[in-house]
Amino acid sequence: MLNFIGGPLPRCDQGDFEYYCRTMLTLFKPWRRGQDLKDAQQMWADAFALYKFKPEQKKIMNNFNLRYECLDKRDDYHAILKRQSKLKAADISSKIQDHYDNSCDLGIGSNVEEDYGDQRLLGPNAIKKAQQMIETELMMNDAGWLDDDGVSRPQLNFKGISPAVNRTGAEWKSVVKQCRENLLNIKKQNFMPTANAMQEVEHEMKDMFFQPSTVRLLSAEYFMHDFKAKEVKDDEIISKTILDFSLNEEQKRAFHIITNHATETCPDQLKMYLGGMGGMGKMQVIKALASM
Repeated sequence: MLNFIGGPLPRCDQGDFEYYCRTMLTLFKPWRRGQDLKDAQQMWADAFALYKFKPEQKKIMNNFNLRYECLDKRDDYHAILKRQSKLKAADISSKIQDHYDNSCDLGIGSNVEEDYGDQRLLGPNAIKKAQQMIETELMMNDAGWLDDDGVSRPQLNFKGISPAVNRTGAEWKSVVKQCRENLLNIKKQNFMPTANAMQEVEHEMKDMFFQPSTVRLLSAEYFMHDFKAKEVKDDEIISKTILDFSLNEEQKRAFHIITNHATETCPDQLKMYLGGMGGMGKMQVIKALASM
């Protein structure tokens, strides 16, 4: 896994191609001096074309550009939505205009200025609210709620609710707060661990050899270069894997530390940092470990 600090990686299909070639060579070509990357008279694009990248390196470079391709697709999708929104707004405006041009025939209102005033004298919020009211009236008219067909609508009789006890808003708020506290107290009683449960947890912690204020010395023999696994077959597997992946001395050192630790009986968690410049072989060590 590669972590980068700074700005985003350059793109291969846009921007400065020389900068892109220089960045990729710096990441994947082993180097200790600038002359290792290219000759003084050579262009970065020429050095990039001449260098033989490994298949996995080419795959990583292609994956770098996936992020930009996804962003391009997102921007295209947002542009489509924006165009559709504009077309929808224009369609609504056209319907509103047609509606008020025929308002006399429909018998529902007269025009925008009579209903809502001169729009030149209204602020942006008032104009927006008037627009919403017009759209609502259009929808109600399309649904038939504004048709004068002479049919009487059924009248709904709503009965008001009278509380048994009359209280002010502050008093009702206090009652609700008290009820909430009562419910929380009931939940706390149900979830509160008993003394027996606490004792069981303490026994389990002791069985897990964890005791507060104690220091345990851990064996670190697996760091030694002459360390041998307790099982002969483990040593054979480690040696065979080193040969299969052609690990160099530095790679073998890191590989041995991890594999030697793994051969221990019930080892603790190993927290190890594997660092190095691009092309030094970190991924090769990880591949060797994953194959075991």
